[in-house]
Formats: sequence, structure tokens, C-alpha cells
Amino acid sequence: QVINSKWEMVKLGDVCEFVRGVTYSKKDENPDGTVAVLRANNINLHTYQLDFTEVKYLDDSVQFDDAKKLYENDILICLASGSKEHIGKVAYIPKNLNMYFGGFMGVLRAKECANAKYLFYLLSNKAFNDYLNTQITGVNINNLNSKILSDFSFPLPPLEVQQEIVKELEGYQAIINGSQDVIDNWKPYFAIKPNWPKVKLGDVCEKSDETIDPQEKTGIVNYIGLENIVSSKMELTGTIEHPYSSIKSTKNIFQKGDVLYGKLRPNLNKVYLAKEDGICSTDILVLRAKNNILPKLLAIVLASENINAQILQGIKGAQLPRVGFNYISLIEFYLPPLSEQKAIVNKIAFEEQYINTCKEYVAHFKQKIADKIQTIWSSK
Repeated sequence: QVINSKWEMVKLGDVCEFVRGVTYSKKDENPDGTVAVLRANNINLHTYQLDFTEVKYLDDSVQFDDAKKLYENDILICLASGSKEHIGKVAYIPKNLNMYFGGFMGVLRAKECANAKYLFYLLSNKAFNDYLNTQITGVNINNLNSKILSDFSFPLPPLEVQQEIVKELEGYQAIINGSQDVIDNWKPYFAIKPNWPKVKLGDVCEKSDETIDPQEKTGIVNYIGLENIVSSKMELTGTIEHPYSSIKSTKNIFQKGDVLYGKLRPNLNKVYLAKEDGICSTDILVLRAKNNILPKLLAIVLASENINAQILQGIKGAQLPRVGFNYISLIEFYLPPLSEQKAIVNKIAFEEQYINTCKEYVAHFKQKIADKIQTIWSSK
């Protein structure tokens, strides 16, 4: 990156203290213990927020230095991971936590000349990631040492300017957080009426068994693997356009309007209403709606928590749990008349428009944060 900042350039090691995390052995682990340790998985890679879903607990007899606890204004940083993209991810600690941080983690504690939130925004920006990528190339990524961190140079405005920048960025982040909360918490829902007939899923859809050998075709095709379907969101992620030649083994064929259902690890609840023709993994069931149900409603029903809970009762295989269409087809649900199905689908489509707007807000204000930080590195 070309640096032409009007502010003084400083090194990270000059404006903050670095503390490496605690080490412990397998025998210290105790799920009933109260000594909590945060690790790499406790920082969300995409939002840089703390994630307390899976916290490691140790036996109460284990004792560590209090300096290894997490305090307000600390910046938690990942120093090692099996995946290179996780190296250097950070999270801001908004208040004192009665938790420690693990040995593959570290904490940066800002000195009086630096605003901790200002440092966090710089470290969660592309410039820091680019710097790390140049430093750890060819290096054992399990040892991101303190010197690499300390040598990172960046512009440091006067403290009052840092505070003004943070205030502006916090305003953008608040909009991002609010919009993301709406996105994360929304699920398509409709109230069931007791006068609707109860039918089996096999009464409203059939499984398509049409397959193809991609190696016998040329050109580009839409290919959807399980990894492309987002859990519980009925949407895709990643690139689905691929040359036929790059796809190995037999695949299922699907059409626009088919419902794709992940039969491998059904607890992940991977459902997608196809908006295109294409092929998919054989770990995905291709379900085609009959005339008595709208494809969109079929997808919503399959993705519902109630149906998913019933499907999980029919899984087979301990290592790679799967469910078959024969079992799914027998699951019962209340089927609204087609006229009410249309009203339900239209209402959910309206809500989806709002969710899409929230997604646009998230992308827009993330870009505003990136643009603002870019101005710090320039003289403009």
C-alpha cells in the first residue's frame, strides 16, 4: 500500500502492550468447570465480533496470571489457526470479562497515546491483513510472533482526532449491527390454521432421480454443492458457475423451481429453491412440487424448525448422518389451499425485500468504514 498520510507513522509495538495467552493441557479441560478460555473460534471471521457459542472450560483447580484475563478496551487477536485466513483476526473487548485467552491467542493493550477502538478498526481493515499476508508467506503460520505484530506501521493522529474518527465509524457500525440483527433473526413464517388438511410431504412433492456425468459435457454449468447452501437461510453462497470438466463423478440434475434439500447432516437444515437450472451434489435431494403446492411454500415448509425436528428423528449413520426421501415423504404437515398459499408466499416475498435492503445497508456501511479508514492512510 502506498502511504502518504498527513499523520505520524508509528509501529504497533510502540503504542500498545502485547500479551500472549495461557497454555493448558487436555487433562485440565472440564465442561463443568468455571475457568473460561476464549480461542480462535470465538472471533467471528466475517463480523469480527466475539462469539460465545463454544467456550472452552477448564477445571477450577487451574490458575493463571490475571494479566491473561480479558479487560475492557483489550483487542483479542488470533495468532495461529489451521487456516491462514484466520490469522490476525481481531475482536474488541467492550467490558471486563472473567475469561482468559488461549495460547494461540494474544491481546493488544493500547497505551495512553492510542484509542483502543481506533486500533481495532485499523487492525480489522484490509491494510493489516495485507501486511500479515506478506509477513507470514513461507513462515510457519503456527507462530505469528510478536515482532511481526509490533512492526506493523500505521498513521496515528492526535488522540482527539482518533476519537472523532471512532465516533464516525461507530455510527456506521451501529447501522451494520442493527441491520445484521434483522437479517440473522428473520425466518419465513406463517400461522397454521386447524381447518387445513393434514398431508404427507410425499403427497405434495416427488424426488427427481435424473443424473448426469459432467465429464461427458462441455461448457459452463451451474453446480451447487452442500457448501453452497447456507444453513437455515434458503440462500446460496460462493460461486456456482463451473466448467463441466472441473466437476467429478455423477451429479443430480435440477430445474428452476425445484427444491434442493441437503440429505447429508440434515441438522444443518440446508434448503434452497432453485432460481436456475443446473446440477448438484448427490448428497442433495432434488424435490419437485406437485400441483397442490407452490414450490416456494414447499421450500419454506422443509426449512421450518418443526419439519426439521421431525426429519432429524429419521437420520441414519453416526459418522455421516443422512436422511432418505422415503422417510421424509411420510412426514405430515398442514397444507393451506392454493389461494392462501399465494397470500403467504406474497407476504414472505415482501419481507424478503426488506431483508435484502438490510443486506444492502450492511454492504454499504462496511464500504463507508473501509473508505474512511483509507482516508487515514492518505494525505487528502
